[in-house]
Amino acid sequence: MRWVAAVALGCLVGAACVPTTRDAPTYEAKAATTAEKAGSAVASGELLADLAAAHRLLGPFASASTAGAEAEADAIRSTFDAIQPPDHRSEQLREELDKLLESASSALSEMRITARRGQVADLAGFRKQLRSIGDNLDQFQQDHS
Repeated sequence: MRWVAAVALGCLVGAACVPTTRDAPTYEAKAATTAEKAGSAVASGELLADLAAAHRLLGPFASASTAGAEAEADAIRSTFDAIQPPDHRSEQLREELDKLLESASSALSEMRITARRGQVADLAGFRKQLRSIGDNLDQFQQDHS
């Protein structure tokens, strides 16, 4: 009987840990803030690409910095995805933002892999892609602020 109580308590505690919003405007504001934060991680990647293009980026720093930008983007996405959308419109908003967050994480992951392979000069090739992702995140934030 104790295990039943333990399972019930675990379910209650687990349910209490799921972030939620009570209404669509609050959810939309959180989405806009998330886009802003993700834009910061993307901007870090852009800066690294710019430094690589100018031949001012060393391999060990490139490896650590790209890993940091990727980890930041992944954490931002994970935090937002844990928030329960309050309604159908919010679910659509979540899907829209999640596509942008996936693009950011994917590009930064590819940068990290490139840097760890020692192909630091090739990081410059990510500038256009990251700029586009950053612009899309900025537009999302403006549209939903």
